[in-house]
Amino acid sequence: MKLGENKAKDVETPAKRAKLEQELGRLTFEMAELREEQNKRAKRSNEIGGLLKGLNG
Repeated sequence: MKLGENKAKDVETPAKRAKLEQELGRLTFEMAELREEQNKRAKRSNEIGGLLKGLNG
């Protein structure tokens, strides 16, 4: 690797790292939102199941 290529790589790496960290943060946030929505749906599903049991029982 030539000296110029090494310097270019050094400059590029922090920018890539920052971009990847930003994307990771966004994905982590989205996963938390999805988990919250999943929990709401599971709770509602359980409520409906309980109501149906009551109607059948």
